[in-house]
Amino acid sequence: MATTVPVIDLNGFATSDEATRASIATMVSAALGEIGFLVLQGHGVSSTTISETRDAAWRFFDLPLAEKERSRKLMKGAWRGYVTAEDENLSYMQNENSPPDLKEFFGFGQFGYGDDPYYRQSFADVAFPPNIWPEQPADFKPTAMRFYREMEGLTERLLRVFEKGLGLDEGYFRDKFNHHASTVRFLNYPNQAGEPLPGQLRCAAPP
Repeated sequence: MATTVPVIDLNGFATSDEATRASIATMVSAALGEIGFLVLQGHGVSSTTISETRDAAWRFFDLPLAEKERSRKLMKGAWRGYVTAEDENLSYMQNENSPPDLKEFFGFGQFGYGDDPYYRQSFADVAFPPNIWPEQPADFKPTAMRFYREMEGLTERLLRVFEKGLGLDEGYFRDKFNHHASTVRFLNYPNQAGEPLPGQLRCAAPP
């Protein structure tokens, strides 16, 4: 069994010969089956997009709190908008009553629904609520949307790898994920002025 997180290069999976495709899929399957994690190279997400997204996120978190709270999350359970430091505690998901997490984040999700009625069903208020975009930085919204679309493309490529590794027909997962509710979180762990409370963490362990 692997004891280190494997680094796997996806470059060329879509265009390589069958033997190479099978080899990449086997490595991914082994990583997920043995250690549960992997580091991807050749993932196809632009390094420019990554650096510009990181920069926009830092500039947002550096804003005064009052400005950030203008895009504060409005609905409990809907992962959209800004959430202040100490306003969330993931330990509640495990029925633990620990102090709130010492982090802040901005969340956003799917967009561009068009007229698809799927996004107007009863669960849409929580699964597909409108994104809450900040006015500042001015380039935050287009940068975040570009990052989302590129990560969406990576997900599509990974699904093809998973299909190959599981011996499924190509495209098997396509109609299982064509209305996905995936969200992105930009996380920040601000400097702390004092000591944390007993049991207080930056981010509690999820279930």
